[in-house]
Amino acid sequence: MKSRYIDLMEKALSAYSTEHMLSYYEDVRTNGMPDQGFPRLTSNLGIVIAHGRRQELLSVFTEFMEFCCKTIPTVKAANDFSVREIICCLLEIEASGLVDKSVTARWRGYLATIEPTTCYTVFATSLSDDVRNWALFSGVSEYFRQDIGLCSSMDFIEMQLAQQLQFCDENGMYRDNPGEFNHNPIVYDLVPRGLFAMILNRGYRGKNYERINSLLKTAGLLTLQMQ
Repeated sequence: MKSRYIDLMEKALSAYSTEHMLSYYEDVRTNGMPDQGFPRLTSNLGIVIAHGRRQELLSVFTEFMEFCCKTIPTVKAANDFSVREIICCLLEIEASGLVDKSVTARWRGYLATIEPTTCYTVFATSLSDDVRNWALFSGVSEYFRQDIGLCSSMDFIEMQLAQQLQFCDENGMYRDNPGEFNHNPIVYDLVPRGLFAMILNRGYRGKNYERINSLLKTAGLLTLQMQ
């Protein structure tokens, strides 16, 4: 199953020629990183390389990754979505042994300087804040950073989780935009539940664990029935 996911990632990466990737890099290096697009490309590339694909792009990847890890802590650029993916990439690259440990240690050092309230764009400061799934991405990104020993941010993480759980209904499904038109696209249910599942898989057992575990079991059964 894992190899099928790597196949999918390599297929997605094939949309970019090497020239396109280098042009993209030059643009963000010159004009700044506006959003999560470039870090996501970098993460995809690194994970594919870590699993033995596209080895000819290793030096390109290391330059991209250096830029991302150094830049993310210094700008608000939808890092809510980027940090988790960059850390997943970092872990796969470390496991592969393809990049010198001194380099990956430097990347960890950059990521350790992140300050959540200046790095992430959307996050909850109280349960009454009207913020949606971006805050969940922020909380999960910060959990991944904490999980590899780069911070101690449990208060921030728990706030994001608790604030986001109020958008899960009695079926355990995430309602992104309940209201007059009941606009709840399926991907905005599946992705938040995937994020909740991801932190449980990474070992989260904090104060919101029981609620998250329960909603995932409830919604999971409904999802299987729908399929």
